[in-house]
Amino acid sequence: MADPARTLLWGGRFEGGMDKIMVTFNESLPFDKVLYKADIQASIVYAKALEQRKLLSEVESSQIVCGLQKVQEEWENGKMGLSKFTLHSTKIFTPLMSGG
Repeated sequence: MADPARTLLWGGRFEGGMDKIMVTFNESLPFDKVLYKADIQASIVYAKALEQRKLLSEVESSQIVCGLQKVQEEWENGKMGLSKFTLHSTKIFTPLMSGG
């Protein structure tokens, strides 16, 4: 069985594990499930703002926006099921950030 500390997004960066209180505090997935649409829309706006400030190219911004729109469609069509999340997923974007 894999070391739980190494399966978290931050796993392997620290010598010791995260305190259980901090793990519980950091787990936003139950809230993220309710707020996914607002979270995705805010991320799209942020990507466009970064493009306007020339911190992202038009291509990069477009790729991010398309990816986020795909995630939103998956949530709305029931394709972003719990199977995409591991026991140690703490954020709604964990499957994306971990390549899932």
